[in-house]
Amino acid sequence: MSYKKIESDAKGIESTEAGLEIHAVEAIKTFALNPQSTFSPDKEKKFHMKLDQVLTAMLAYAMEIGGKSSNHYVLSCIAACKEPGLLRDLSITWLTLFLFTCEMTQF
Repeated sequence: MSYKKIESDAKGIESTEAGLEIHAVEAIKTFALNPQSTFSPDKEKKFHMKLDQVLTAMLAYAMEIGGKSSNHYVLSCIAACKEPGLLRDLSITWLTLFLFTCEMTQF
């Protein structure tokens, strides 16, 4: 999917907080049922993470951590990336940027 398509979809989403929240929550619920919502960074799959839970946590704490602008940002990102592959990419990006902030020198 191209960024132009995401931009086009994002323009069609309601810009009110309530409208965005409806779209974002629905996207997370749908994503949770998709196999792409499970992330396993190791080849043996000993560790795995439910990426829909990353999105849910980001949404749950956005207002508390950063206020209205953070909440709007998180809602907008989730609502715009409503397809499973895009939600997977978004949640892995957030997971790696916000939760794994240390520098890795070896695997």
